[in-house]
Amino acid sequence: MRRILLTLMLLGLPAPVAMAATGATTALPAAPPAVAQQVERRAGQRIAAIAADLRCRVCGSQSLADSDSSLARALRREMRGLIAQGRSDAQIEAWLLAHEGDFVDRPSPSWAKDLCPLGLLLAACAAAAVLLIATLRRRGAE
Repeated sequence: MRRILLTLMLLGLPAPVAMAATGATTALPAAPPAVAQQVERRAGQRIAAIAADLRCRVCGSQSLADSDSSLARALRREMRGLIAQGRSDAQIEAWLLAHEGDFVDRPSPSWAKDLCPLGLLLAACAAAAVLLIATLRRRGAE
């Protein structure tokens, strides 16, 4: 019984929930700090991996992992709770997509936002070159 309780607590369930799940009446001592830190580190790595693929609805151009908006922080906290419940990465991503909509589906590629101004600059240079050539030809014909 104690092993089951300890296992449930190590998986991230709070002691009262773990005790209710097993029917225990007395609480066990908390997990050793090293184990708790390792579980927390793994959860943080999973959150970072999932959040890197999703776009922040507030920032738009940043991923949930990079954004410092209050919404992104709240969603990362919610992801931590879903991890504690034992949900898989796919389930967590599906929950976020259902909760936040398709906008968060994937971050926009960074090269797209970099190429747009470059493309406008090249188009302006090409237009200026065409105007310059046309003006020089007209002056040469006179």
